[in-house]
Amino acid sequence: MSKSSTRKRGFTLIELLVVIAIIAVLIALLLPAVQQAREAARRTQCKNNMKQLGLAAANYESSYKVYPSSGEGYLPAAGGTVFFPQSFFTLALPFIDQAVVYQGMNLGLYYDASAANIAASQTVIRAFLCPSNATTLPDTTANMGLTDYMPIAYCNLPDLQKAVPDPNTYKGGVKFAGALGLFGNPVSAITDGTSNTVAIWEDSGRVAGNMNGAYSMTTPAWTGVWQPGQIQPGAGATACPTFPGTTNTGNTCPNRWADADSGNGVSGPPTWTGGFINNNKGPTGMANCNYSIQNCGPNDEPFSLHQGGVHALLCDGSVRFISENLDMQTERKISIPNEGEAVGDF
Repeated sequence: MSKSSTRKRGFTLIELLVVIAIIAVLIALLLPAVQQAREAARRTQCKNNMKQLGLAAANYESSYKVYPSSGEGYLPAAGGTVFFPQSFFTLALPFIDQAVVYQGMNLGLYYDASAANIAASQTVIRAFLCPSNATTLPDTTANMGLTDYMPIAYCNLPDLQKAVPDPNTYKGGVKFAGALGLFGNPVSAITDGTSNTVAIWEDSGRVAGNMNGAYSMTTPAWTGVWQPGQIQPGAGATACPTFPGTTNTGNTCPNRWADADSGNGVSGPPTWTGGFINNNKGPTGMANCNYSIQNCGPNDEPFSLHQGGVHALLCDGSVRFISENLDMQTERKISIPNEGEAVGDF
């Protein structure tokens, strides 16, 4: 009798290629969904970060009866842009569970003017960073902590409804002597309504923190009223010098959270004819609006790496996603707390 033998049949090359092709198709179909889910999670975290900043501003106002300073402001009487020694983010530290960092700083000095302040300002604080921002380079000059959010200091977008727009009409943002933007004023200054006024715009991707795009800022002396919670420099110190620190001489770096220039005016590039939110979303901008130029791309303007718009923190503490197609007139209205005109839907 002869034994019958059986042979196990394996995959042919064609069958293997078919299986690989099917797997590749499935991955191609699933990958966008996975990426969208991850971006949705990042957007939610970014929104929560701004919510924390809104609570910090409200708690500060509850403690001191004014909002903390934006850091930067525009005072025509002083001749131009002025700065406080400390940024909004520095003053918000105790209200976002970062009291240890705050207590390590001498508020009578700029953030880069002492070893202790430099060490504290190098702290990476996740609440100041949007997780969707994967474009900002590290601060290679001094390893400073960065931020992706921009407190409004003033707004000088022209009022196009006027027969002859005056670019200086709204340059101060709020019309109070000694005030630096919305911040530094009491909640009663928001006469247009807290639900109609933006306090902080998202501004991801600013490049000035690594000094490659930093720009010089001549700062006139300011003799206004110092805000509660801030310590004036010692006798003989200049209130607003041109940042004569150890790592940042003569320049401001808007995306360092401890830099007073992290607060900015809402303006936009004067020669740009496109939108003023997310303008020039290419990697480094375009010839007429490079990211290293003030008020172009993410450099001091509402900007995000999200699809279709930016987050905005309103003065009532809510966070809204604002379309990048918002018209300039409405953007101006919601960036000024006492503009005096109906805002409408946005």
